[in-house]
Amino acid sequence: MTEIVGLLDLLGLDDPESIDPEVVWRPRRWPDRLRVPIGRTAYGAVVELDLKEAAEGGMGPHGVIGGASASGKTELIRTLLTTLAITHAPADVGFAGIEARGGDTFHGLARLPHAFVTMGDVAAEWPGSPRLDRFVTTLTAEIARRQELLRSEGHRSHTAYTKAVRAGAPLMPLPHLLIVIDELSLIKDSSPGLVPLLRRVARLGRALGLHLLIADQTVADWIDDFDRHLSYRVVLRTFTQSDSTRLLGIPSAWNELPREPGNGFLKRDSDPVTRFRAAYLPLLDRVVDQLAGWPGVEKELWEPLRDSTTGI
Repeated sequence: MTEIVGLLDLLGLDDPESIDPEVVWRPRRWPDRLRVPIGRTAYGAVVELDLKEAAEGGMGPHGVIGGASASGKTELIRTLLTTLAITHAPADVGFAGIEARGGDTFHGLARLPHAFVTMGDVAAEWPGSPRLDRFVTTLTAEIARRQELLRSEGHRSHTAYTKAVRAGAPLMPLPHLLIVIDELSLIKDSSPGLVPLLRRVARLGRALGLHLLIADQTVADWIDDFDRHLSYRVVLRTFTQSDSTRLLGIPSAWNELPREPGNGFLKRDSDPVTRFRAAYLPLLDRVVDQLAGWPGVEKELWEPLRDSTTGI
């Protein structure tokens, strides 16, 4: 069994108060952007998740986190988003999160300047969700805004636009936007436009700087809509052998992992799987306190939706 991994140790930070945005948010080398550590192997090697597209040497742009209840799925999502926030400026990376039930996944993270919106307990609004409907409307508008901005500035892709920004062009920030859907199987029917819109994100995201991360406890029928677009898979302990085999191609996430949360496998396309233990982040509130007072980017489209969330 791999030892518990502390996230701050993994990032080389002594404590939350040592996080200085003026230092940690400096532009990263081009190959290093969107690449963050999420844990270690049993041999101590750092395991990284790279959200860049494969053409740039990454694992993304889209992926899935699978895992049964108590497998550590929620903690892993929180670790990933916090690590991105520590290592990337809000002008470089932002996130929008939807949680089907409860409020644990994004609790406290809405205060980060990287947060576009977080929504919890959406499944409680069944058989329909006005908040999800507004999310669909807002994300649709965000796609159109990005398409028009790239067109008007003469850039064919988000990558080209970002390179121009780095070169000093007088352009507004256009951060990568990671869209996290936790328990899609529970909310996929709550808004008629949700799954078609997420399929559109999966198709267009590479060119627009949009990244989709779907998390779920089981491999439900939604997987057929996205399977060919999911280029990385993080799989913790699964309920069934079929869930593990469907996501990894092998049953190992069902019959080889200990019951301690955070143990899992990372798979990129057809590469061999990597077994690891995810990093754990205590003291989240203190980390968020270090970052919360710093300005984010303009999120005018998202403000009405932020007002309609549960406030988690």
